[in-house]
Amino acid sequence: EHYKPIVPSLLKKNRQSSPKLMKMTMNTSTASKAILLFIATIASISDAFLGIPPPRSPAGNPHLIEYAMGQDGFLLNVILDIPENVHSNDAASSRLVVDGLKIELTNDAVSVWDISGLPTSSGPLGLKIHADGKFVSMKGQEKVSFEKGSCWEMNWLDDSLLGDIVCGFYLATDAVRNDAVLPSGHVYLKFPIFTKHSLEIFETKQKTYNDALNEYYRIQFDMLDEMQKAKSLLKKLVCFKNSLGKYNEIMKLKSEFEQKVPTTQNAGGVLLSIGEDLFLATKGSVWTKNSGKDMDFVLVGEALLK
Repeated sequence: EHYKPIVPSLLKKNRQSSPKLMKMTMNTSTASKAILLFIATIASISDAFLGIPPPRSPAGNPHLIEYAMGQDGFLLNVILDIPENVHSNDAASSRLVVDGLKIELTNDAVSVWDISGLPTSSGPLGLKIHADGKFVSMKGQEKVSFEKGSCWEMNWLDDSLLGDIVCGFYLATDAVRNDAVLPSGHVYLKFPIFTKHSLEIFETKQKTYNDALNEYYRIQFDMLDEMQKAKSLLKKLVCFKNSLGKYNEIMKLKSEFEQKVPTTQNAGGVLLSIGEDLFLATKGSVWTKNSGKDMDFVLVGEALLK
């Protein structure tokens, strides 16, 4: 689909320069082989982008490129919240809060490093940094300057109700505030995106979940009430065990819902309109890559839009 503006233009040029070609019977001629070779060559070097979005997998959202191209000129004011330990809620631990980062998404094709390499992505597009991030440490105000070569992409599987926008940067030196660190290297900001249709489905699933959760709570309270009214110790122990089992079911249901159904609540609660049928969550995540052999992505904090 991405080659429609390219191949027809080549054929049109051939027709204009040599009208006799219109009367020729198409077969496995040199011209047709050249066109096939042209397409194959473009596909083989799509990772480098070279001004052309890479071909999507059949599983990719059919509106992916349309959605991505519509973000040209969109400004993001970003706050990075990097805790000392992303898996801990210890209020006494150090935090690195980077404010003032202002970036602009463009639809310019760029020949830089590929963020995901996924066939269901838009491929790397241009990203302009209008203002560096900054934070306050014991040294005073410090800057977080990302080197040139930053880019962004949109990812979306066709069978998924949401996609994401990922911005990729390269940080030359660690950003450090006490024990909280944003390590040098590649840094990724990931924000969920939704359509009106997907939000409606999420709302329906939210209601189903809430109804199921309320029923679980009702049964649990009944068991606790029965335990309090029980006269024998054995009866109390049985009621307590049943109540504990029901509580574990509630927690499992809640965990599965939050993982499989990303509602507006666990996506930040606030959505920005970035198109006629597209919304961007204001709460995202910050990722880096570890230095090990597997180069896995590592969650290091949250990214917030203001």
